[in-house]
Amino acid sequence: MRQGPSDCAGVDGESRGENHRAEGPNVAEGEQLIVEDPGGESTPPGCEHEESRPSSLPATKPDQTEKREPGRKCNIKWLKASEVAIWQKLDSDLSTVLEHSLRGKVDKKLNLFGDILYEECKARFGVLTNKQRNYSRAKGRRETEIDSMVQRRRQLRRRWRKSSEEEREGLKVLWNEVKQKLACMRRVERIRKRRKRKEKERSSFLRNPFRHARQLLEEKQSGRLEATKEVEHIRGQYSDPVEKTPLGTSGYVPRPPPPTTQFDSSPPRLSEVRAVVKKARSASAPGPNGIPYKLYKNCP
Repeated sequence: MRQGPSDCAGVDGESRGENHRAEGPNVAEGEQLIVEDPGGESTPPGCEHEESRPSSLPATKPDQTEKREPGRKCNIKWLKASEVAIWQKLDSDLSTVLEHSLRGKVDKKLNLFGDILYEECKARFGVLTNKQRNYSRAKGRRETEIDSMVQRRRQLRRRWRKSSEEEREGLKVLWNEVKQKLACMRRVERIRKRRKRKEKERSSFLRNPFRHARQLLEEKQSGRLEATKEVEHIRGQYSDPVEKTPLGTSGYVPRPPPPTTQFDSSPPRLSEVRAVVKKARSASAPGPNGIPYKLYKNCP
């Protein structure tokens, strides 16, 4: 496997203490105990530090299942506004159902109104189903090469354990070569991920500087904050010890002139309701009852 100059150029200063690692698959050949790893493969002495560094794993995101708010209803598959005939039939059917179903006081009617509309439209049109998105990311070229080199290093380690003394020197040279290439490629991959993380943080800062700064500066608070001296000072400055004492007469108070127009305390008129519904956007999100403005616009 040939290594391009772009993979290792300019990254000599990025090594993280690789000089302290022992050279070769086994320093004291045949005398030291070979440590068995959990996967059933033995790790030759001198490779513990390198094996402890995790290889480049595919970025997996947690299971992002949709969490619906309590009491939040599913969205209905509403018709298009151009299907006038179906909307007119729905309007007449809903009017008939409401005439036979709404009974009792006004509060009870208001509570039943939204539920009846939602259940009737849900049974007729159905609800929208959210598709599960697959967030698995394919490995890049360098990550694939790193995995293949890790497998190559393991094969050399197995062959080194089963080989004779004459063959171990050649396998040791191959093992060191694979080790150096793997360390260099991992170093370049770390630089790439760090650069990508910086670009993501930069775009987040430009999109919303205040939220980004708050996320950086805010720390997770634990414990209980106690500031008795400051609290007592604020309480003495801004509290009123006689706040519960009733006020007496304030003397002469000028009276405003009587109103010239009678206040309209009647219920909302149908024209006023239609004006509000007409002004509202059809794409507005529905409220807790699950009924958007589209139904009121097409079924007046």
